[in-house]
Amino acid sequence: MKKIIHLCIFLLFVSSLAAQKQKVHVKLHNGAVFNGKLLESESDDEIRLLAKKNIWVIPKAKIDTLLKNKYRLYTEEITIPWFFKAEYGVLLGNSDAEEEAISFFHGIFNYQLHSHFYGGGGVGVEYYQQRTYIPVFANLEYRFRATKFSPYVFLKAGYLLPAENKKHLSNYDNYESRNLHPKYLDASGGVMLSPGLGVSKMFGSNFGMSFSAAYRYNELNYSGKEEYELEQRYNRLSFTLGIIFK
Repeated sequence: MKKIIHLCIFLLFVSSLAAQKQKVHVKLHNGAVFNGKLLESESDDEIRLLAKKNIWVIPKAKIDTLLKNKYRLYTEEITIPWFFKAEYGVLLGNSDAEEEAISFFHGIFNYQLHSHFYGGGGVGVEYYQQRTYIPVFANLEYRFRATKFSPYVFLKAGYLLPAENKKHLSNYDNYESRNLHPKYLDASGGVMLSPGLGVSKMFGSNFGMSFSAAYRYNELNYSGKEEYELEQRYNRLSFTLGIIFK
């Protein structure tokens, strides 16, 4: 008899735990909160919830957070057909050039080409060898998730255009080109290539932030008197912080 009683108590305990595991926490965009039992739903676009002896049918579009035992069951998907990103970054690493660290600004427009894949272009400002350059590049980006928080990979490929003429040197003819600083030579820019990865966080439907790390390769080409040519190559790490507008 005691064994039967113990078995009944054990079954009640297990069923109680099972019932507790069915309880979920739901928070809506308008701030409303529901705690109850998740029921089977007839549609993938909504959930049915038993809370305070009432059955609630809640569209997923209105849900901000859905938790079960502190684990997220549902993350709101967002559609971003296009976005503009303003980036500030720095280039770090060893190089044959003189600068130890180079900062830059990029503005990038991206348009959704297919599902998680985006394509677009960008322009910016960079500063090398005491001269200003304008990078013009194509940008390809793949977002792994269509949610507010998503990792992504990207590729920038383009060309650095010199924005300034060479600086004047009064006794230019007295120097050999090889002995001149690049700011006194004719600049023709060079190619740039930057594959990388990052994470983005949208704080609303129209605003977000991103952080990325990438490898940067680019060239700068110069020319001087008597067909003198100089090529500088940069191989560095790039770190950027971006603001996303939609």
